[in-house]
This record gives sequence, C-alpha cells and structure tokens, in this order.
Amino acid sequence: MRQREVKIPEGLYKLIEEHLEELGAKSVEEFVVNAARVALQETTNRKLEIDEKEKEEIKRRLRELGYID
Repeated sequence: MRQREVKIPEGLYKLIEEHLEELGAKSVEEFVVNAARVALQETTNRKLEIDEKEKEEIKRRLRELGYID
C-alpha cells in the first residue's frame, strides 16, 4: 500500500502520543489512520476496505486488550 505524509500540529501529536494506550493505538500514525477511517465511514456511510495486514493487526490489538481470545 502506498503511503503519504500528513502534517499535524506538534501539540496535537504530543497529546495523542501521551494517550496512546488509552486510545488503543501503538503509534500516533495508527491512531490517525483509524480516526480518519472512522470519520470517513460516518460521513460517507460507506464501509472502507482494509487489507489482510490491517485485519491481522486489529485482531492482535483486540486480543491484547482482552476483547477476543
């Protein structure tokens, strides 16, 4: 998957970084990608496709958080 760089204000970056565990993300990038995906799904009423690598990462995080076995 091709990636692009997005710039966000330093203060917002640091705030996200400080709360990664509470937000259920490993990195600021992961949080921002997921937040953008959710916002787009809500706005467009379309389900956005994710690739197998992303699916596996989501499953891993859900296991770590105790939501699935």
